[in-house]
Amino acid sequence: MIYRTAAALIVIFWLVMTTLLIRNEVHPEDSRVREVPLSHVLKLLYLHEQPSDLKIYAGGTPMGHLRFHPRTQKETGDRIVEFTGTILLQLQLPDRPSRISWEGTMRMDPEYKMKRSEWAVTLHDPEFTRLEVRAQAGVPKARVCVRTKDQVIKELDVEMTESGLTSLARQFGANADFFTLVQQARAQAQTQAQPTVRARYSTMRYRGENTETFLVSVEQKGQTLVQCQFSQLGQILQARTILGYTLQPDDLFP
Repeated sequence: MIYRTAAALIVIFWLVMTTLLIRNEVHPEDSRVREVPLSHVLKLLYLHEQPSDLKIYAGGTPMGHLRFHPRTQKETGDRIVEFTGTILLQLQLPDRPSRISWEGTMRMDPEYKMKRSEWAVTLHDPEFTRLEVRAQAGVPKARVCVRTKDQVIKELDVEMTESGLTSLARQFGANADFFTLVQQARAQAQTQAQPTVRARYSTMRYRGENTETFLVSVEQKGQTLVQCQFSQLGQILQARTILGYTLQPDDLFP
């Protein structure tokens, strides 16, 4: 059971990293119709350093929460993002959702280029299993650790390539059906255009009045993948995803 649970976390990690490997970069400054440069919104986040505490909803039902906190390290000027959260998902038994939590830190230089990241995903039910990942820019391998409450199951360096991630997933029991699914998703993604990030001025109803915001959206082939409303202080007031999840503060109801 522990290895099957670990395999589920490896699958999550594999899918995330596969997406990153497919998409070399998102072009934030390549929009022909952008009214606001994305860099302006990023500067607001780190000028005010306001945390965003959001509930995650699915169809109006609360499923979890996310905390997102950007800050600048005064000594180096590095841009840091800290995030934590949890969500309930139907992974195994339909009448018994599994609780998944995550936490992490990303560190970028003053020009927003990634320097290193540390993050962890924990599956709490039916057994506690935790996947920890540490990666550094310019280093081809990431340090990966899988543990339970009482022991380390495995700790190793993993190549951030398709073969390295495939090998990691295979070590934890990922079967042929999983690899077929991943290959299908990868083939489909490779035929699609690069996502475009757009930012513009907008407004939304918040605390009983119209509030000026910055609307940031990630679009691909005319379809909106993520749409996020930022306040003038850089806080996230609302985010909507193509998967049907909505994220917003307690005082803004779905």
